[in-house]
Order: sequence, then C-alpha cells, then structure tokens
Amino acid sequence: MKHNLFVFVRVSGATPAAVGDALQDQIPEIREIFSVMGEHDLLVRIAFEDFEAVQSFVTEKIRAHPNVAQTYTFLAYELFGQNWPGFDYPAARGA
Repeated sequence: MKHNLFVFVRVSGATPAAVGDALQDQIPEIREIFSVMGEHDLLVRIAFEDFEAVQSFVTEKIRAHPNVAQTYTFLAYELFGQNWPGFDYPAARGA
C-alpha cells in the first residue's frame, strides 16, 4: 500500500476493545489497531492505494461508529529504515 493513515480514536460508552473489534470487522482497509495509553484509546493504521479514498474515509467509516467520540488523523507517506517497526534510520540511508 502506498499511503498509511494513522487515526487516534477516543472511545465513549464502550470499551476500547469492543470498539476496536467492531472497527476491524467492519472496515477491511484497517491493517492494525493498537491500544494506547494517554489522551486517546486506540491507534488505527489504515492502508490505501488511492489517495483520493483517504479524504472521506475517517468521517464515513471511523466516526460513523456510535462509540467513537473523537479522532485525530495523520497521513504517512514514507517509512525510514529497513525493518518495521524497528527504525534503523539513519544507518539504513548510509549515514
């Protein structure tokens, strides 16, 4: 996949596990969901081939879930390092 969308999700009225399971079951573009500590409850990674598909995705699919209270979204376009998730930058670039 060319584009990765990372969405922090704050949950309300349900457990993060229940919301994460529901999102995973309903949205095939979701690649991974992580439980996180802090201001948000979940971190969702979504992969896209077509950038145009990203524009309405969060609103129409993630925020449509009744227990998603808030989202915060990042678009990532390049991975540094040779291993995921163990970044070895700058060694991988010959520095």
